[in-house]
Amino acid sequence: MKCSRALMRVLLMCLLSLLLRVQDGRCQDAAGKDFARPGLYFGVGLAYSVQQFPDEDFDFGNELEVDDSMGFDARLGYRISRYVSLEIEALYNFGFDFHAYHTDLGSIDSYSVTGNAKIYPFAGRFQPYGIVGIGYSGANIEEEYWSDSSESFSDFGVRFGGGVDLYFTRNVLGWFEISYFLGGFDDLEDFDFIPIVFGMQIRI
Repeated sequence: MKCSRALMRVLLMCLLSLLLRVQDGRCQDAAGKDFARPGLYFGVGLAYSVQQFPDEDFDFGNELEVDDSMGFDARLGYRISRYVSLEIEALYNFGFDFHAYHTDLGSIDSYSVTGNAKIYPFAGRFQPYGIVGIGYSGANIEEEYWSDSSESFSDFGVRFGGGVDLYFTRNVLGWFEISYFLGGFDDLEDFDFIPIVFGMQIRI
């Protein structure tokens, strides 16, 4: 958990540094409108997912510890106007490891594919946005302590949150995003996590 808090602090410091460096890029001039032009884009990024699983779903009570997970994010989208873009996002979490009494119990790998809508209030080099999406959610639970077996589940998932695009050039940008992912409403109910994603995108 100490490692998780340290990584969160590093991510927040990086975001603050970006905000300070692009303070003068928020004006909506002719170049800014060009940054908000319609067109196709794709991107890849790294994710750090903070688990939000309820303790009562497990049998070990307060002794259970569930680690957060690193992951990979990929997106393909289209900016349809100055204010709106639509995209398909694929997110894979490498593993939420869980353990109790210094014993490894297993791991949960998860993945999701969602269709997202992003709303942009500004059109400059620095573009904050809100995001909402819905799609497919899946998880594979590998048990190492009880039976050394695995079981897969799938459900509908929903995400909502916000982020920022930072244009380095007309066609290259970085993005930073924090959202809340509701893992499902049936098999994966309460399988929630907070993905913190940063990466690079290419505008075409």
